[in-house]
Amino acid sequence: MRPHIVLWLIDDQGWSNIGYNNPDVHTPTMDKLSSLHGFRLTRQYSHSWCTPSRASLMTGRLPHHVLEKDSGGGSFETLSGLSQKPTLLPQKLKRAGYRTAFVGKWDLGGDSIAQLPSSRGFDVSHGFMSARAIHYYSHRANTPECGSEQAIDWRAGAEAWNGGPQGEIYSMDLFADRIVDEIGTHATEHMGRPFFLYAALQAMHEGCKDEKSSFTDFDSGWYERFGANYSGLDPNVVRANGLATHADMVLNQTYAALVQHGMWGSTLLVHLSDNGGDYASMITDRDPNGFFQAAGNNFPLRGGKKSAFEGGVRVPAFVTGGMVPEKRRGRQLSGYVHLADWFTTLVKLGGGDPHDDVPGFPSPDGMDMWGWLSGKDAASPRTSMLLGLVLRGKQAEAPKVPQHGGHVFEQATLINGSLKLILGEQQCFNGGWMTADGVSPSECDTDTQRWLFDIQADPEERQNLAETHSWALQAMTRLLMEHVSTQTQFFRTPPAGFNVSAACSSYIAANDGHIGPFMEPETAQVSEFLGPPPSVVLSNSNDGSCCQWQGCAQPSTTLLDPDASCCISCGRAVRHGA
Repeated sequence: MRPHIVLWLIDDQGWSNIGYNNPDVHTPTMDKLSSLHGFRLTRQYSHSWCTPSRASLMTGRLPHHVLEKDSGGGSFETLSGLSQKPTLLPQKLKRAGYRTAFVGKWDLGGDSIAQLPSSRGFDVSHGFMSARAIHYYSHRANTPECGSEQAIDWRAGAEAWNGGPQGEIYSMDLFADRIVDEIGTHATEHMGRPFFLYAALQAMHEGCKDEKSSFTDFDSGWYERFGANYSGLDPNVVRANGLATHADMVLNQTYAALVQHGMWGSTLLVHLSDNGGDYASMITDRDPNGFFQAAGNNFPLRGGKKSAFEGGVRVPAFVTGGMVPEKRRGRQLSGYVHLADWFTTLVKLGGGDPHDDVPGFPSPDGMDMWGWLSGKDAASPRTSMLLGLVLRGKQAEAPKVPQHGGHVFEQATLINGSLKLILGEQQCFNGGWMTADGVSPSECDTDTQRWLFDIQADPEERQNLAETHSWALQAMTRLLMEHVSTQTQFFRTPPAGFNVSAACSSYIAANDGHIGPFMEPETAQVSEFLGPPPSVVLSNSNDGSCCQWQGCAQPSTTLLDPDASCCISCGRAVRHGA
């Protein structure tokens, strides 16, 4: 029997932003469904920020094979978004006979109709396209590619949608209403078909200050509903945990609707987060005007969103529903799972074929987890995974993409067995340890460029083995470098002479303040490039001597050095500035 599938994604939910990892967080539905009706995954891994995670989830490819460089990513950056070539999860399931619905945050493109969820396999879709924060009430987002103006980002299918009078309907309540409606529609009109629902909630992401109104993200009514459990805590912690509680309420409404319509017994629900909690706002002045900031809590793990430490990439996750075998309920499973694995697992459960041979793209990396999850197999098939491969260096052989916001988070992270290797820059503000109250990050190391941890024995990553275990460091570095030649960088460029900012601004003016597919009809002239891997900076020192790697005379085990003066790509040494 093919299950109804609910893929449930929370934005920025940290390790301790869920009740079963932190008794001070009120998430009774998550706690109940993950134990009485399902099992918890203690080693679920994501990317360290949202867009690559969502690309991985939808395509079954590890981020460095599909969309990792798009760090500020998503819909309305200058020709950002996902390639049209890979077949997405909803397209696979739709071909297998599923009715498909999307509700929430898309974050994989929106400047053309072809990028919208309604064009990528979803029969119905409802939500916002941008990777950025939107205001929870007015649904406005910043659109720097259009100048300084803001625009409403909310669509029903391919059409702009106001979502009711601005300032009166909270986005999370809109999501809940739409989810319940779609479940009811399926039960009454399509019950002969299996149902796939992808719910990607806005919570717990920070909100966006609305420059055009006095609406606040959180009014007194919201605090009474969701903040009452956290009185006396730092306001940012209250709001963040309140959003976790709000997400829990939406999950409860979804569960109730599935039960009411007789669908729960044949449902498999997978609950995930796109990355760890974001606590940057607690130690940086990112909020001079007082609008909502995130205050995620990853205690006791190190780091957070946009870092490769466990707090940024190891996320709370569980599987629940009537399709979970009785013998697996109430368990905690500690095997490795990557977001990409859910593509393969769910497509196969739905009777589809996960293979996706696309010219220029590696095949899907996802592994079928159901044998292990269901108890048929003793262990997870995954023993290794590359979590990130964004490397500093020349990109002379591929068109350059603007680095959104001036940030490129260079990092390379590999888990193999119990060892975890991290190379390159980490964000200091998300690189330390929080205290249990979720407020006070400890100081972090701003100088180290290489880390090696035994994450089974040292899950908090407190003991860096890089200097004392050189043999392991060398072996892990060699394994990491084997992935460099497979890296796929994806770029989209507008037609020559096309003014993106003017087109975007004109679209907003012509569509009652809504942002949308402003590249129409020029989208047919947009070029997609699959570039070679960027040159990789490798050096023992800054003396200008070039290091060697694949295919060269003297293989090196040296590490990333952002100030090095030489680099290498696929065995070919290249000088900076050449």
